[in-house]
Amino acid sequence: MVVMLGNQLGKMLAASVRSFQWSYAIFWSPSTKQEGVLEWSDGYFNVDKVDLKKSEKLREMYERLSLGETKEQAKIASTTSLSPEDLSDVEWYYVVCMSFAFAPGEGLPGRAFLNGEHIWLCNAQHADSKIFNRSLLAKSASIQTVVCFPVSGGVVELGVTHMVIEDIGLVQQMKAFFLDFSKDSCSEKFMSSPPNDEDDESLACDNDHDADNTQKRTRSKSGLRDADISMPGFIFILTSSSLVASN
Repeated sequence: MVVMLGNQLGKMLAASVRSFQWSYAIFWSPSTKQEGVLEWSDGYFNVDKVDLKKSEKLREMYERLSLGETKEQAKIASTTSLSPEDLSDVEWYYVVCMSFAFAPGEGLPGRAFLNGEHIWLCNAQHADSKIFNRSLLAKSASIQTVVCFPVSGGVVELGVTHMVIEDIGLVQQMKAFFLDFSKDSCSEKFMSSPPNDEDDESLACDNDHDADNTQKRTRSKSGLRDADISMPGFIFILTSSSLVASN
């Protein structure tokens, strides 16, 4: 299993998206605020070299909106920030995903987390909401393929706007990519840190077994509940069978 180092997570997601030519990557991990659900931990949106900080700007815009800013306020917040009017349909999909949360066993991330196996969904934009509760959002953004696979501490999700037929070899390659990247990061951390460094991240490479046990304990929790996630203008109600959106 892969140990996701906090300060390396963004780099790993960015590298995976660029290497495999997907539209976006998201890392879902157990929430620190709401027990028993997976929430957005980090992500990367694949763009050209014109705006390498687009992912950060999308996250900043989501945070402004989630704090209650209107679209008009968000638009004039900063000349260097994105406004809702700047976003493409795919970028909106990516931003709205930040508001989601999944109980283990619910949604693609929740099922991958609970079962410990990858899920490869083609025709995501036409999928039954019982299988993919973001299918309506995916349709508006032309997201056609979504893949989720578990790693230590959570689930990696990759999505793209074209059809990619399931390839077990590619899944193994992606998992190996994260594992190799993590090993390289651990090696660099060890070489650059003093022997007595007690920083939590410097110990992460030695805690793989503990991380796996923690994930298993999280998966086995009972009494998981549906998650209500809201953004100004929208209310998303996640249940085991559907996604309801209202404004």
